[in-house]
Parts: sequence; structure tokens; C-alpha cells
Amino acid sequence: FGRPLFLKTVYSVLTQTAFFSLIAIPSVPILSDRLTACIIGGLLAGAGVGLTLRAGGSGGGNDIIGLYMAKKYDFNLFRAVRGAKICDAFGVI
Repeated sequence: FGRPLFLKTVYSVLTQTAFFSLIAIPSVPILSDRLTACIIGGLLAGAGVGLTLRAGGSGGGNDIIGLYMAKKYDFNLFRAVRGAKICDAFGVI
């Protein structure tokens, strides 16, 4: 924790915001099957979170809770982040 994590997190959030602002939403869906689109979107989002965590940053959300748990309680980082996201999905956090 500290300044490097803060700076990498700010950089990650600003970069995500810029890319989401620049990428146009298609008027016609690229995939007609919603389930397939959700699975591909989840894979891409997961890859992005993984790259951010491997670089020592955070996406600004529950990743910070996972990073804290991994450091304080000697958890595997990716298991701690996944646990924080599952808790968020069920409304625990």
C-alpha cells in the first residue's frame, strides 16, 4: 500500500474512463446471443482486472479489499480479490 498503489490505481481508473468514453457503442449488437456476449464480456473484464493486479495497481473497487486481505492475512491475492467480488455480488459488503 502507499503511494505506488495510489498512483497505479488513479492511472487505471483514468485509462478505463478514457477508453470507455472513446469506444462507441454499436447500434446493432455484435453478437445476437446475450449469454455469449456476457461470457465474452466477463472474460475481457477479468483479463483487465488480472493485468491491473499483476502490475501492482487496483481498479478502484473491491480489488482494494482483496489486496488488503492478501497482505494482512497472507492470502493468495487472486483468491482474496475473487472472495471480495463474490461477497459484493451477494450484497455482503
